[in-house]
Amino acid sequence: MKKILSLILIGLLCFALVGCGNKDKDCSKIKDEEEKEACLMNQNKNNKKDDDNNNDDKNNPSGESGYQRLERFLAGDYWISYIANSNDDPNTDSATIEVRKNASGVYMILGNMESLFIKNGNTYDFYGRDNDEKFINMGPLYDNDHVEDQARRTAFYVTTLDNYETLKKLGEETIAGRECGKYTQANYTYWVDKATGIVLKVYTVDNNGQKTGIEYEATIFKTEGVILPEHN
Repeated sequence: MKKILSLILIGLLCFALVGCGNKDKDCSKIKDEEEKEACLMNQNKNNKKDDDNNNDDKNNPSGESGYQRLERFLAGDYWISYIANSNDDPNTDSATIEVRKNASGVYMILGNMESLFIKNGNTYDFYGRDNDEKFINMGPLYDNDHVEDQARRTAFYVTTLDNYETLKKLGEETIAGRECGKYTQANYTYWVDKATGIVLKVYTVDNNGQKTGIEYEATIFKTEGVILPEHN
């Protein structure tokens, strides 16, 4: 399990950065004037492409950026659970990445680590499992920002795509009971939820077309009827 968890963290970073490019780069911090000008020109070009293409894309009817859609999604109730598998080592254990959030609190799983936070005024109470494997109150240890930041970091497996103009549509499939468009971009293949633009499955291939790295696939995706584990 330790092996798959280390791979997950590396994969998370790569996954979160896919599709961003220079568009989110802060050109103002570049000291070299020629490089800064090239950066700004490239951003303007990408933004124009996004404006032209996003308006016609079923997965992005509002023209929002991927990060804007993600922030809007994270503000509401949701339950999303992924299975992560290594395509490089079939003997490596799979792992679960899950976030459930509703008005009462947040529940997170990353591999074999669980966290349950129940809202209590302006703070969250942390609940841990006792010897009987039941969740019990361990005390008001965390403020809102801490818990919401932790949920956001874990839920970033549901990152959305910005550069729709570079995607090639391969068809449509169902993932976790949701209608998805299937796309390819460079060495990546994505399944994108039509209703939200959230990536529900992704894997990458090497130069020989063979799957490599970590493959993520959602098994649960809900935006209503979200329940947290029982707790005392």
